[in-house]
Amino acid sequence: MEFLQSHSGLPVGNESLVKFTLQSNHEMYTKWEAAVFRDEGDPMRFSYPADHPLAGMFEEQTQRLVREYKGDGEYLSVHHPDEPDARDDFPDSTALMVMKAATGKIGEILFG
Repeated sequence: MEFLQSHSGLPVGNESLVKFTLQSNHEMYTKWEAAVFRDEGDPMRFSYPADHPLAGMFEEQTQRLVREYKGDGEYLSVHHPDEPDARDDFPDSTALMVMKAATGKIGEILFG
C-alpha cells in the first residue's frame, strides 16, 4: 500500500484493501466467469488484448488454476496448483478487478 501511495498518485488507503477469504474468492471468480460469458458488445464482458506481451503469462496462469468447491459445495475456491513454479497473480488481480467493476466500487480512476 505504501508503494502505491508514493508511486502511483492513486488515492490508496485502508478502504482499498480486500481481505482474501473463501467468500471473497468465490465472489471474485464467479463474477469473472459471468463476465467472460456475457454477450459480445456488452460493456461488462471480460476481454483482453491477446497480442499484449504479457498475454501468454496471463493465459498460462489462468489455464493452470485449480477450481474446487468447499463449504458443502457452496463456495467456489480458485487457486494455483501446488507446484513450485505455479502463480495466480494475473488471474487473482483480474478477478478482483472484475468483481470491483461489477459491484461499482472502482470509480472513475480506472473506469470512466
